[in-house]
Amino acid sequence: MNAPVSELRIWKFSHGKDSFSEEERNQLMQGHLITLHSKTGHRQAERFKDDMQVKDFFFLCHGNDVRLLGMVTSKPKRDPDDKKWLLRKYQKLWDRREGLKSGRFRGPQKGWTPNYDSTCFLVPRDQLQDCERQILKPFFGKTLADLAKQAGKRLDEPSNGGKEPRVVRELRRAGFQTNVHIRTLVEDYAMGLAKRFFQKHHYTVDDTHRTRPYDLLCNKGRKSLFVEVKGTESAGRKVILTRNEVRHLRRHFGQCILFVVHSIRVRKRKGISLSAGSIKHSVISDLRQDKLKAIAYEFRVPDS
Repeated sequence: MNAPVSELRIWKFSHGKDSFSEEERNQLMQGHLITLHSKTGHRQAERFKDDMQVKDFFFLCHGNDVRLLGMVTSKPKRDPDDKKWLLRKYQKLWDRREGLKSGRFRGPQKGWTPNYDSTCFLVPRDQLQDCERQILKPFFGKTLADLAKQAGKRLDEPSNGGKEPRVVRELRRAGFQTNVHIRTLVEDYAMGLAKRFFQKHHYTVDDTHRTRPYDLLCNKGRKSLFVEVKGTESAGRKVILTRNEVRHLRRHFGQCILFVVHSIRVRKRKGISLSAGSIKHSVISDLRQDKLKAIAYEFRVPDS
């Protein structure tokens, strides 16, 4: 039985570009997770926790970039690694239409439009037709009637018995920390060790991680090294490489260093502190396919 169009609940939800890296946003999509900080302002955290309901619809944005249309499938829960972050699972219904050059929204700003600075916002009922005209039809080729029909269907039963999605389990095994705050601290800790290591060996070090597909540019005389830094709490046998990182490594064999700080200890008493960690570093001279696994990319780190 179809749900009445007037009773549809459609949310705008955004993983903003200031809060998440491209890699983090893509991993959240692969894991079918939406998340926000419990202190997100303007009652948005309260809306996410208390007002959003299972089987509500939402369109996911990365800043002003519409990505997918989904249906909420779980109640909120706190991230087990950092209680300040809230999580919900979802079922992806439709990706953005193929053939669109961009997911950028160029219409007038409202609380629920992608170009408005909001994270979690319910489209008012009297603006559902606007949402259909400005979001559903142009980005997904769908109507409110399509959503009403979808709302009458049963949610897909999880095929894994309620376990974490396979991609999330794979990422954890590769040392990917799903908590954004802790992951940032681990990465910063590894970057600090890497900078000091190369400075100790008389390189000038430029931090390029925000603008280039490598983290450090290290120069000594006429010698230049592109350094990719990875920090992990795991034993460091596998690390995640993005598509751009792999492309750059393949273009610059012999000039690229993979610098892995592994076995980092994270303590969560009276705040979060990091300590210890062991270092592996090696020149990348080969990226054979048997060393890569496309979850993003998983690279088997050679012994020093």
